[in-house]
Amino acid sequence: MPRGPRRAAKDEHTAERAEYTPRGMPDTVTLLGACDVSAHGTTQPLPKDRRGCLLAYLALEGGWVDRDRIALLFWPESSEHDAKRNLRQLLARTRRLPIAAALEASVDALRWQVDSDVAHFKRALGRGDHAAATELWNGPLLAGFNVYDVGAFDDWLELERERLHAAFHDAVVRTANAANEAGAFDRASHLLGRLLELEPLAEDVLQPYLRALAFSGRRDAALTAFERFAERLDEELGLEPLATTRELVTQVRSTGTPSSAAVAAPTPTAPTGTLRPPRLVGREAEAAALTHPETPVTLVAGEPGVGKSRLLHDVVGGAQWARAVEGLDGIPYHPIVALLRRVPTLVAELGPYAEDVARLVPELLPDVVPAQTDPDTGKGRLVEALARALEAAPDALVIDDLQWADPATLELVAYLAQRGTRLYGAYRSGEVGPALQRLLAALRGSGALRVVELAPLDQAGVRSLLADLTGSATGPELFSRWLWNRSGGNAMFALETLRALFEAGVLRTTSEGWETDVDDLTRDYGEIDVPPAVAEVIRRRRGHLDPATVRLLEIAAVLGSAFDARRLTGIAGLSPAATADALGEAERAGFVAAGAFRHDLLRQALYGDIAPERRRLLHALAADALADAEPGVRAEHWYLAGEASRARDAWCSQATTLRMRGLQLDACAVLERALERYGPGPDRAWLLVALANAQRERALPRDAQANLDEALATQHDDPDLHLAVAIAQASLLMVQGRLHEADEVLSASRALARRADEDARLDHVMLQARVAKQLVRIDDAIALLEPELAALRRGPPTVRVCQFVTSLGALRDDQGDNEAALPLHREAYALADALGARYHQVDIAINLVFCLADLGRFEEAEAVGVEALALGPYDNVAILRNNVASVAFSAGRFDAALEQYEVLQGEHDQPFLRAVALARSAEALARLGRQDGVPALLDGAIATLDDTDYAIAVARVASAVLELGDEAQVGRLRERVPHLDPDAIPAHQRDDVLRRWRERIGVTPT
Repeated sequence: MPRGPRRAAKDEHTAERAEYTPRGMPDTVTLLGACDVSAHGTTQPLPKDRRGCLLAYLALEGGWVDRDRIALLFWPESSEHDAKRNLRQLLARTRRLPIAAALEASVDALRWQVDSDVAHFKRALGRGDHAAATELWNGPLLAGFNVYDVGAFDDWLELERERLHAAFHDAVVRTANAANEAGAFDRASHLLGRLLELEPLAEDVLQPYLRALAFSGRRDAALTAFERFAERLDEELGLEPLATTRELVTQVRSTGTPSSAAVAAPTPTAPTGTLRPPRLVGREAEAAALTHPETPVTLVAGEPGVGKSRLLHDVVGGAQWARAVEGLDGIPYHPIVALLRRVPTLVAELGPYAEDVARLVPELLPDVVPAQTDPDTGKGRLVEALARALEAAPDALVIDDLQWADPATLELVAYLAQRGTRLYGAYRSGEVGPALQRLLAALRGSGALRVVELAPLDQAGVRSLLADLTGSATGPELFSRWLWNRSGGNAMFALETLRALFEAGVLRTTSEGWETDVDDLTRDYGEIDVPPAVAEVIRRRRGHLDPATVRLLEIAAVLGSAFDARRLTGIAGLSPAATADALGEAERAGFVAAGAFRHDLLRQALYGDIAPERRRLLHALAADALADAEPGVRAEHWYLAGEASRARDAWCSQATTLRMRGLQLDACAVLERALERYGPGPDRAWLLVALANAQRERALPRDAQANLDEALATQHDDPDLHLAVAIAQASLLMVQGRLHEADEVLSASRALARRADEDARLDHVMLQARVAKQLVRIDDAIALLEPELAALRRGPPTVRVCQFVTSLGALRDDQGDNEAALPLHREAYALADALGARYHQVDIAINLVFCLADLGRFEEAEAVGVEALALGPYDNVAILRNNVASVAFSAGRFDAALEQYEVLQGEHDQPFLRAVALARSAEALARLGRQDGVPALLDGAIATLDDTDYAIAVARVASAVLELGDEAQVGRLRERVPHLDPDAIPAHQRDDVLRRWRERIGVTPT
């Protein structure tokens, strides 16, 4: 029976993420022995000032670094406000450096994600490759980089130098020892001599150096080295060498060699088996906390592999199980959507809330039309609908891997907790992001949360685990202690280590239990050699698998934690039978079970071992194979494949899908997350345009303009991107009532539109027609739309058809042919409703309300308008509100009209509507006999004309002022509108405005 421990050693598991190198990123940054940046075959030094300090610090950190931390490091004596201001200024200066193109900034953190020799050095140490780490060392960190008076940077640099040098020292000693064991004494002496040059008084380095020289036949060199060392030791410290060193030198003098040399250790073979613990051990207190929860939400927290999921399965195994997936945190509700797709019966009895779920997963409810609600209230309804669906399950809900959950899912968790819904979950305690951190704080504050901290097993727990596995009353004490030291008490690491020993033949089973060849000889099982990290254990086990199985596991690792045989077959190029055989071997080897990896650490270890070029290829194949997946999923694969442009297209497609469902804020969130990955360039500009369009639709024009400004400043030669920016800019200008500017932008981009793809060309045509309509060029607009609509009707029903049909109807309205226009508007409204295109429904409702009012059907018009106002606070809702108010006014319901106009008088970015609202409000008050408020409203309307040249707004203000204003107000009107062109006045207003102009001004406009 195995009995004992070797030496305490901490197993480390690291999973490398695939990295994409943005255009303009340096090839590498050299920090060891130098401070240089290499890019495209040229090398230049880091500037020896605060800018270089900032870049060096970020390069060494490798990831996102909190701004507060940097500010404190660089300006420890300054106030928080001054330090943050200084950092902003430093960041601006640093970004102007050509080498800093990849420098990224968020609201609270900075990152310079570049490759560096320090990163390679650390990775070599992390995988136990001490020889590679030794070769990578070119000298102390930032040698020769002396910058003074940079806060605490010098102190930090000194500590980092010492830490890295200590790691280098250890790597040299280990590599030299291995060389000695292999009989490579010349190599060992070379390595140790190099280290002695840096540490001339390190006697623990001198002794193996002298041995290596002696065994390589260089007796005189060994004696000279000792004499030089002894002399320096006496001069600098007044000491003599240790007795063991003097004894070693005596042996070399007398015999030429030391008394013995190290013997090479055997190389262990690769593992292939599996172990399945029959029960959970050492978790009695944690299981009791889960069995008798005191709060609505109970979460299990701990390091990867510690047993969080196993604990939840054992205690609440019958629960509905959802799981967040790494890389999908930009897709709203992705764990819940996966659960609903797996258990569609959960949405069967939602009643009116089925419509809300249909917005998120329309394929589960194909016959349900999504609810027509305001996105703000709509989000609340969606969360309520999801809560009802989850509460319909007979058992509790479990959400695993919450550290990868998207913000929307975490908001749903908070909502469920507020309702008192029983919920369990798990997360990695060392990977808590800002969103999860906020959720935990909120739940703790409301008393709705209990966190069960799952620590690694203690020695007794590991011994109990071995007792269960061996079928004995108590586990072997010495061997349990060794395994506990090796695994750090992490259950998964312990099991993987045991699996490695079994499959290497070191550990075996007999009729009497487990045994090894050294059971009767060992004191501590120090003879047993296993890899120092679980990743190496997994790597060695993988080496015994058939190549087809390895290929399949690599593809599965790229696809994610869950996969299916059909997709694996397609990507791997295997027959279904071969795929089944390979999956069977992978399951027997303990890698997978039931279509998923047995643990995500297995996937991460396999993924990290895939060569970068092959990894990129597999991600590209996965993106192609996932044609039916969410575009955001494909975007992740395209990005990791190095296909940044295709990833950008997929993220834009994801955002478009969300916009079509009325989830503009979620679309913005997707695009903002995508933008974090892109440095300056065309891909970023495309994302900025998409974000600007979503923000415009969500009535966030300032944000939209800021993003368009950045896109416009991007240097590129892509005509399609130029056209997309022009269309987005013109759309924003039109919303703001700046029609002539919008018309100029569209006119300047006509040549680009003629060469563009069909969608972009039609966008341009539609926008031209809309601007022409508002500028009262009706015939031009009709001539643009009619031939395009005829072609579109020959295809399937789409949102594009809705747009062209209602736009043509609006033009018929402007010609006074409302009877011909009405069926066009109704057709478009019904089609948009069927397609769930709520934003476009609002657009169509604007025209439909106008048409019904012109036909005198005021009650019906107002009802349609009020219904459409509930669809959402998009950029076009203000126009719809104006039309609803106009209908109420025309029907003599002046109080109802005032209620809508007062909303439009508030702060928003459509001044032409404010002008109309102020003028019409003055007219409504006059009709109600409330004259006191009229003058102020007219003054406001006249002043607003400085901000818009919209013909409808000008005509409406002129009409109100000419009817109700005093002479001073009429005079101010004439100053702003010196020449009133009758042809520029919309037909339905023309006669009224011209009559009043003649009455007050005394002349007829020409």
